[in-house]
Amino acid sequence: MKNTSSSRLTGFDAARGIAMLLVCISHFFDVFNKQSQLTAFFKYEEWAQFVLLICKMATPTFFLVSGLVLGFLYRTKGRRFGLLRLHLLDKALFLLTIGHVLIAIFWAVRSGFSPSIKMGFVTDTLAFCMIGSLLLLPRTAATTRLWLGIALYLASWIGWCFWSPDNPILHTLKSIFLGSQEDGIVIFYFPLLPWFGLHLMSGYLGEYISQYKSGDLYWQAAIRLGRLAATLVLAGLATMMVYKALRTLDLVRPTISLYRFVTPWQKQPPGPLYLLLLGGGALLVISALLFAERVHGIRRYLRLAETVGRNSLFAFLLQFFVYYTVFHLLVTTNGLLSPWMAMGFLPVSLLGQLAVITWLDRYHIHRAWTIGLPAIVRSWPRTALPLFASSATHPSPHRHDIAA
Repeated sequence: MKNTSSSRLTGFDAARGIAMLLVCISHFFDVFNKQSQLTAFFKYEEWAQFVLLICKMATPTFFLVSGLVLGFLYRTKGRRFGLLRLHLLDKALFLLTIGHVLIAIFWAVRSGFSPSIKMGFVTDTLAFCMIGSLLLLPRTAATTRLWLGIALYLASWIGWCFWSPDNPILHTLKSIFLGSQEDGIVIFYFPLLPWFGLHLMSGYLGEYISQYKSGDLYWQAAIRLGRLAATLVLAGLATMMVYKALRTLDLVRPTISLYRFVTPWQKQPPGPLYLLLLGGGALLVISALLFAERVHGIRRYLRLAETVGRNSLFAFLLQFFVYYTVFHLLVTTNGLLSPWMAMGFLPVSLLGQLAVITWLDRYHIHRAWTIGLPAIVRSWPRTALPLFASSATHPSPHRHDIAA
C-alpha cells in the first residue's frame, strides 16, 4: 500500500473484500437454511452455527471501514476533500436510488416486488450514514462526533428495548430509526440510528490515525486499532463469562429482555455484545490487514481481496442476484437441485463472481456507479446546494482536534 493520502487505502479495500466473502457465505446459508430437507440432510445446526456467527462480522466491517476511510480522507485530503465529498455524496445517492431498485428486483423473487421496494436494505442505511457524516464533518469537531455517535447508539438501543408504541405511524418510525418490534414485521433490516452511531465512532478513529506520518501510518494504525479491537473482544468475552457464572449460581434468570444484552446474535438492531464481539472482531481483521500490507510476502495474497473491495458495490449487487434470485429459484424448485449440488453451488458461485469482478475491474467498473451529480453541479452551478457544495470548510491536513 502506498503511503500517500492520494492513493487508495488498499488495506481497507482488502477488508471490504473479506467482508464480501462473509456476505456471500451468509446469504448462501440464508437461502439454504430455508429448506428444511436440506438442513436436515446436512445437520445444519450442528456444523454451521459458528460459521454464520463469524459471517455476522461482515456488516460492522462495512460500516467501520466506511467511517474509517471517511475520517482519514477528511484529514489527509485537505482542500481537495471538497471534490471527493461530492463524489461520495453521488455514490450514496446512487445507493438510495438505482442501487435500491436493483436490490429490490433481486429480492422480489423471494418476497414480491411491492414489499421489496418498500424495504430498507443495508445499502440504504450505509448511504444514510455517509450523507450524515459528510454533513457533520465540516461543521463539528471530531470529539463532538464521537460523543454524538455514542449517544445515538445508546439512545437507540434503550429506545428499542423499552419503547413499544401501538400507533402504526410510531411503530413504523421505530422500525426505521431504532429497530423492528418483535412482531415478525421487518421494515428496515438495518435501523438508521444505531448504525449511524457506529459510523460516527469509526470516523473518529479514521481522523485519529491520520495524525501519523506516512512511514509509520499503517503500522501505527494497525497497532492502535488492534489494541482497541482486543479490548472490545475481551470485554465481550468477559461479559459472556460473567453472565454464565451468574446463571450457574442461579443469581439471574434468563429472560428475553436480558438475552438481548448478552447474546452475539442480536444483530437487528445491533446489541451491545454483538458490537463488542463481532464489531471488535471486525476491527481486529482490519488491523491485521493493515499490518499485512506492510509484509511483502503476505500482501500479494491479498490482491484478489483488494480487487473485490475496490468493486464492493458491484460485488454486493452481483451476489444479491446470485443468491437471492438464481440460487433461491434453484433450491425452491422441487427436484431441480439435489442437496449435494446445492452445497457445490457455493464454491462455484464464489469463483464465478470473482472471475466476473476481476475481469470488470480492468475496465474500472466501479466508476460506473453514479447518478451524475458531479457533472450536474459543474453544468448548473446553481444546483450546488450546501449539501453538494465542494468548497466547504476543510481542516488542515496536519491538524487533529484531539490529543494523540
